[in-house]
Amino acid sequence: ADEIMEQAAGTPAVRDIEVITAEILLYSGAGASILEIGRRLNEAKAQLSHGEWLPWLEHQVEFSEASAQRFMRLAREYPNPSPVTDLGVA
Repeated sequence: ADEIMEQAAGTPAVRDIEVITAEILLYSGAGASILEIGRRLNEAKAQLSHGEWLPWLEHQVEFSEASAQRFMRLAREYPNPSPVTDLGVA
């Protein structure tokens, strides 16, 4: 009920880090859009406490910090995926 109220009020609900991690791994394995991965990396970084980001990145999703930063930047720069729908994970 709280999640529905937050969404109705325009405040996004905070999603569980395990769900975000699973989605990143799914998109990575499927060769899906780097924008989807970048969106979830941005979401995860905002949610993790100071000092948790790099260990999570290395152990949970196995991305280098440089790769993660590129994905995150692209997701911020292209909030509307239509111009880059053919981008995939290289």
